[in-house]
Amino acid sequence: MDFVNGATDESGANYVPVDDRVAVFDNDGTLWSEQPTYFQIEFIFHRIRLLAPQHPKWEKDKLMQAAINHDLETLRQKYGAEGLGKLMAIAQAGVTTDEFEAVVREWIQTAKHPT
Repeated sequence: MDFVNGATDESGANYVPVDDRVAVFDNDGTLWSEQPTYFQIEFIFHRIRLLAPQHPKWEKDKLMQAAINHDLETLRQKYGAEGLGKLMAIAQAGVTTDEFEAVVREWIQTAKHPT
């Protein structure tokens, strides 16, 4: 944060003009967890658990139960990317951008890495 503040403070010695700035984004696990799973998947599991009481039929749905029970192996082996996509759609359906932001903000205040 000190670097960014210094680079964007026009009166500072470390100011970098906008045209000279470069943004770099890391998606290889250095800046965000990928083991045992990505934070985005942890959020989806959390969201599914929050929604589960409103959906009693999920008790018989093996995909939903895998998410509720944090069963990564079943998700990977039996459902793969298609199952994860379905969970993502369910977890994020029917909410406005503002509602989604509020849910994420609430989650991130208490979220803990699973290990």
